[in-house]
Formats: sequence, C-alpha cells, structure tokens
Amino acid sequence: MAKDNRQKKRMKAAKKAAREAKRSGGTVAPEAGAQVQLRGTRTATSSSRSASTRRKKKKNGAPVGKIILVVLFLLFLAALVWFGVMAVKYVKTYLSGDSGNGTTAVVTAKENDNVAYYLLGMLGKEKENGTTGRMQMVSVVCYDKKAKTVNVMQVPTGTYLGDPEHFDVKTVGGVWSTPKKLDWCETCRKQVFEAEITDGKHNVTLENGKPCNTKITKKTGSSVNNLLEVFTLQYTLPIDNYYILPQEAFVKLVDLVGGVDIKLGEAMTLGDITYDAGVQTVDGEGALEYALGDWESVNGELKNLTRQRQVYVALFERLMTTDKEKLDEDVLYPLMKGSTPIRTKRDNEIADDINLMIKLVGDLNKIDRSKITVSILPGEVATLDGSNFYSVHKDELCTFINDYLNPYGTPLTTEYLKMTEISNTEKADLKTATFDKLLVKQTGFIEEEEEEE
Repeated sequence: MAKDNRQKKRMKAAKKAAREAKRSGGTVAPEAGAQVQLRGTRTATSSSRSASTRRKKKKNGAPVGKIILVVLFLLFLAALVWFGVMAVKYVKTYLSGDSGNGTTAVVTAKENDNVAYYLLGMLGKEKENGTTGRMQMVSVVCYDKKAKTVNVMQVPTGTYLGDPEHFDVKTVGGVWSTPKKLDWCETCRKQVFEAEITDGKHNVTLENGKPCNTKITKKTGSSVNNLLEVFTLQYTLPIDNYYILPQEAFVKLVDLVGGVDIKLGEAMTLGDITYDAGVQTVDGEGALEYALGDWESVNGELKNLTRQRQVYVALFERLMTTDKEKLDEDVLYPLMKGSTPIRTKRDNEIADDINLMIKLVGDLNKIDRSKITVSILPGEVATLDGSNFYSVHKDELCTFINDYLNPYGTPLTTEYLKMTEISNTEKADLKTATFDKLLVKQTGFIEEEEEEE
C-alpha cells in the first residue's frame, strides 16, 4: 500500500515537473516517466521550427521570382520601344525620299487602299536564245475604287530615262531585257550597296568577327524589279501588281475570247488574212500585228499607241463581259497553264492569279465606260547624241499625275520626278480618250482552231 502511495507521488511529481518544463521550455530534467512527453514536446517544437524555417525560405524565394518577371517585362518593353523607334525612323526616311541605298522613295499616298496601281506590258519577240528585245508596250493603270474611275497612261517604250545610277539602258523599253547589274558579294551571297563598299571590297564584319573584304563582282539584276523601279523611282507611283504578256500569251488570249472587233481605216493584211476597211473581227496574230505596226522608230511608236488602245479596249471589253465560269475554265486557266503565261507578281501561284484576275475584271466591268480614260505620257520626240528618244515634259507630267493618277495623295511637284527631260518645245498632245468612245461593239466571234495532237 505504502509502495503504491509512493508510486503515485512520483507520478504526480513527474507530471508536475513536465508541466513546469513545458512552461520553461523543457529545461528541467524530468524523470523517466515523463520523458516520453518531453520528447514529444521537443519533437513538436522541432517540427514547428522546421516548418517555420520552410515558410521563411518560401518567403525569401518569392521576391526572386518577381524580380525575374519584372526584368523580363522590362526587356519586352525595351524591345517594343526599339522597334517603335526603328519604325519611326524608317517612315521618316521613306517619306523624305531616301530609302537607304540612294533611291527615291514613293511619295504618292493611297488612302485606305482605295487606289490600286497596275503595270501592263508586252515583251519583245522572243529570240532563239530565250531573251527578248525591247518591250513593245508599257502602260500604267490607276484604279480608283472609291470614285470608281480608271485612268491609263500609255508610256512610249522609247521614253528617255537618263539615270545611269539605277539603269543600264537609256529607255524604258530596254530595262526588261537589260536590267541593272547588281554589286554582289560572293562571300555574303547578297547584293551590296555603295555605303558597304570601300576600294571595291565589301567593308562589313562577318559573324565570326573578321572583316569580309571580298572583292565586289557584278551580277545580273531582276528584269521585273528594275522595270518597277522606273515607276517607283522616277514617277513616284507605287505599283501593286503587274501583268506582263509575252507576245505568244497575247495572241493566245485574243484567240481564247474569240478574237476582237476593231475598226480598220483601210484594207490591210494582218497575219495571213486580208481585211477590208471598217469593223473587222481579227484573230490573235492579226491583233498583234495591228497593235505593233511600226515600232522601230519613236515617231512610229507614237502612231502605234492609238492602235494599241483600240486593241486593248476591245480585249478588255471581251474579258469583262465573259461569263465568270467561262473566263475561269476556258480562258484564263488554259492561258496560265500554258508555256507562255502572263507574268504577274504572284508567279507560279496560278489559282491565286486567276482568282485575282477574275475579281479585277469583274470590278472593272461595274465601272461606267465613260469613267475609263486613256492618255499618252506628256512629252515630245527629241534628239540626244544623234539618237531619237521620247522626252518627258516634267511640268505637264506633274499636272497629269496629280489630276489622273494621284487622287488622294499630297500634290506632287517636279522635284519628285527623277527622269531627265531632254526637250520641252511645245505643249504635248496626250490624245486623251474615254473607253466608250474608243470601243467598237464586240459582236464577231472566231472559233479557236483545235490544236493537232
């Protein structure tokens, strides 16, 4: 009994000691009976500290992540600012007329894409080596979608350029067959510009940190790009698309629409057929011969321009009034799939080309024929160094562009026109005419002969 009482007293003492130790942080040494509780207390305290330490570590880690996010955000903003500054510089440079390689930038404005510019051309006859001679027809078309008008400027192929910096030939018609040669670096495999050339070598630093110093060579330039530069650099006209016809394509196109009706002033033999004077339906070969006529001289070409407009007005009327499905399947598809398709900005994308042509033809068909005008580039025949050229009249051209080709842009002044004027002795005869006055009713039809297998 006494033993039990002593045991109970020890248990109470142990519990009391445990309580005291708990209050004081466990510094009092307990007896064995209380050790389990004290160990548990220490374990709980240790776990509590460990959790606290982890919480502190997490709290200390959070600012690092935020800092990284802030840095990335600031880098993103810096990139946006840099691109913005470069864009502003580019726009200012573009509008100021310096494109960075010595060329003059386009200044004609196009309000909300309400205006589209097209270049129409016909190549010279293809030679045995696959090259072509001087172009035989060039025109610029301004389609004002907002006002629903079309203005065409016929450009004589003998028009003088006078710009050896950008062209290796003297006339518009010669650019296609002899494009400007490019300064070229064989190491960098690209065109280089004047600022990158020192003593005939490419003065840039390569990615490996070493200087290039490759000797500059000449490389054949692009016929298309150089021809477009005639109008972007010298006339400030932004060409959206172009339709360049090989002669074979022109002949085939006329035949695919059943020929064209034109009014002959006298009886003449065209191709293998002799036609009487008056309205006649001529095939592709006949239309080509009639349109080209005498193009060997500048004066002869000026006479051709009146013939060309008759043929092209008739051809466009046929295209515009042809059923959409027929135009697609029976005219444009066989033409564009042939060996001599129309050259366009989207070469090798036939389906897109055809769709764009069909849409353009459909849109033009909605325009009143009296709202479509055709004029000759203002100028005159002039002689320079013993050769005849067609010299632009800058003042008259400036007025013409502002009146017919620049409906929404800032009015141009002659300083933007970069071609050379050889002579200006008399007011030019633009021979302006409207589509409805030039058009002959298209009633005839020539069945296309089936090709022999």
